[in-house]
Amino acid sequence: MKYLISVLAASLFLLGCTKEVERDAQDPYFYFDNDYWLQSTDTVVTGSASDITFFSAKLRGRLNIKGNLPSVLGSNEKHGFLLSTISVDSLITYGADSVKTILNRSQQPTFTSEVTGLLMGTTYKYRAFAFDAKRKRYVYGRVFYFTTVMGRAESLDASDVTPYSATIYGNTSIDIRDKRFSGQVGVLYTDRNTDRPNVKVDKIAVGHIVPNDSTLFQTDLEGLREQTTYTYMAFLKIDTVYYFGYARKFTTAKLSISDDAMVDLGLTSHTLWASKNVGANSVTDPGDYFPWGDPSGEKYTGNVNDYAVPNESIQGVKDRDMASMNMGVGYETPTYEQFSELVRECTWHWTTYQDVPGIVVVGPSGRTLFLPAGGSVSVSSSGERNVLGQGLEGNFWTSNANDFRRIYYLHFSSSGVDSPLSTRMPYFGHNVRPVVAPQ
Repeated sequence: MKYLISVLAASLFLLGCTKEVERDAQDPYFYFDNDYWLQSTDTVVTGSASDITFFSAKLRGRLNIKGNLPSVLGSNEKHGFLLSTISVDSLITYGADSVKTILNRSQQPTFTSEVTGLLMGTTYKYRAFAFDAKRKRYVYGRVFYFTTVMGRAESLDASDVTPYSATIYGNTSIDIRDKRFSGQVGVLYTDRNTDRPNVKVDKIAVGHIVPNDSTLFQTDLEGLREQTTYTYMAFLKIDTVYYFGYARKFTTAKLSISDDAMVDLGLTSHTLWASKNVGANSVTDPGDYFPWGDPSGEKYTGNVNDYAVPNESIQGVKDRDMASMNMGVGYETPTYEQFSELVRECTWHWTTYQDVPGIVVVGPSGRTLFLPAGGSVSVSSSGERNVLGQGLEGNFWTSNANDFRRIYYLHFSSSGVDSPLSTRMPYFGHNVRPVVAPQ
């Protein structure tokens, strides 16, 4: 009787010193309890998970084995962790289906392993284990669990909104600079009248990481329409699953085109560009069409030799520069380099301005040009002149030819602007946009 009372007293004492791991009434999984880790005398003790990310976690275990570990565990020492998402704790055993084994070779009583390649926002059960070589059986610690971080994105305000572009910033709940991150970030957006874009029908723009920040990303939207409201959501994409932020809206600005006679775009060369084409009444009017080097616009001979000039340039050649002959001294047809600088130093946006398709050129100074998509003139075998591609493409002569009597010209369409400049035969009719060279 005294012996029984002593045993009961000892049991009560142990219960008072050791807080038992309890099950939550709403959760079938064990919670980890630090008292258990510190005071457990089990042969194998499962410790807490730490450094939990959306794709990894560190697991801790302990072997309460007296003596030399290799001698107890055998020459083929085997211990570590078992990891699974199955619901029945008793099935988490070595070699069982749907159970991942993480072996540890530390040969230390307390050991830690990092497990990677996990799924985001997923609950994993785990337990420490070891193979008892003397008894030839596996021994296990208790089953605990952890949940990987659920990815999410935050939609931030739109900035740098122009008539045709905007910059969207977003935030994520994870470190997207981590080399183990292989997903995408970006923006889903639409100009439909909706409170939430749809990934199946609306546009997706992939973003990029903002320098010196581990969670912030930037997405540049191009090809927008002026005075249009867009709804957007930042996203984080892992494998094929999107995690969206809340939907937000912005409205593009009204397009404003400079209509001064000459426009200073802030170019390195300080070249001034005319706001209208030669022969045009407005910035949207394509104006006159000229075969190359023919200020009259009438010389459609089809013979390349009829257009030859010294040094393959019409600049400075009397009666051949379409701009100076029609607009006066000081105006010139742009050179190859002047057009190349315009392409190189400005941003270009295909748009429709005052119901006319064309391209907007925005200079470093913020001032703009509109180049209407005037197409080009070709002559049939019967001598009939036809304007082709109007509204679809723009074509502007330079003042320079190459050695093969082909002329450099600027070509653009809704697909963008040609760079480097294209060449074609001189007997096509193209528009001319004058420049004034810096003094």
